[in-house]
Amino acid sequence: EVELMSSLVNNLCHENEADFLIDLGSGKAYLSQVMAFLHNKSVLAIDSQEINTQGADLRQKNLSKKWSALETRAEERRQGKSPKSRKQRLKAAAAQNEPNITNDQEKGMNDNEKEMLPATTSLSENLKLSTKFISDDTDLGEVIQEHYPEFSHKLGMMGLHTCGNLAPSSIKIFYATGSAKFLCNVGCCYHGLEEEFYRNPYLEQDQVSDVSPGFPMCTYLREKKFWLGRNARILASQPLGRLADNKNLPSHSLMWRAVLQVILLRVIPNLSFKDQQVGRIAAKSTGFIDYVHRAFRKLNLDLTLSDEEIEKYFTEYEPKFQRKLNCFYQLRSLFAPVVEAIILLDRLQFLACQPDTKFCTVVRLFDSSVSPRCYALIATKL
Repeated sequence: EVELMSSLVNNLCHENEADFLIDLGSGKAYLSQVMAFLHNKSVLAIDSQEINTQGADLRQKNLSKKWSALETRAEERRQGKSPKSRKQRLKAAAAQNEPNITNDQEKGMNDNEKEMLPATTSLSENLKLSTKFISDDTDLGEVIQEHYPEFSHKLGMMGLHTCGNLAPSSIKIFYATGSAKFLCNVGCCYHGLEEEFYRNPYLEQDQVSDVSPGFPMCTYLREKKFWLGRNARILASQPLGRLADNKNLPSHSLMWRAVLQVILLRVIPNLSFKDQQVGRIAAKSTGFIDYVHRAFRKLNLDLTLSDEEIEKYFTEYEPKFQRKLNCFYQLRSLFAPVVEAIILLDRLQFLACQPDTKFCTVVRLFDSSVSPRCYALIATKL
């Protein structure tokens, strides 16, 4: 994924004369590091999770130390030569009286001495990391000035697997940032989208969502007050290509959860939607009876049924509905690409209707059986 997307983003940089990149939802900054080290672009990687930023920083430091050697070995391979070992390089450097610090020598240094070592490459300066939650109201110019005070270039915006509302927020920020000349975004986690015309079932009765809606974006669907709903958005995230290639039926947990729902409706019929979420407990359960016990403990409910009564529920419903449930699951999965297409086309329509859009499209960037979220939205501005 990183290899394919970095190549595409690099081409967009050349076509739009942009030598600076913003990576929104950068995670561990894999894409940012490739753009900075391999393609020599200045990159500001922004992620909302501090733990991701710390992981990216550690990986960046390791890459900075080893990048020159990796480049040399790659060039030797391109020339058809057999790359020299590290020992051979040290001998050659010693013969030419070149100063070298070996790994063993470096291990004996304290942190202050290590910081005094010359950088093996200046490319580490190409990438800067920031921890910040991105929303529709984020002032990207302010964030850039904080890390690159003298910035005055054209920039490109990229995002690989931007979760939930981050993808539509990235699109809105793209048009709110005058220096942004292109956008390349691969969205994911559609279940995390906030819809304008659908009430989040996790909200309390009198609670109002404080999250800006990310769907729909285009005027056409907004005029129709179109909504998908939580189940449809979850469906859109199902990897149909992978299911077709692997030819796997759903696991037993699907049947367990269905029978558990029958029990909950019979025993506690007034239980709210929010209070029915048991999470992924099936893998930890030794059987259906254990699964029900775990579910009730997680929901903090009193289980009044005996193990025999629980087993009776399962033996009543499993023979009747196991095959039907598998068929329903497979039939339902066929609609996953339809829902995803609605989300992507909504975003594309929004892009196309902006007055300063020069070009916009959706491209299939990855193999869907390997990377289910395989579509990239690309846009350029006048």
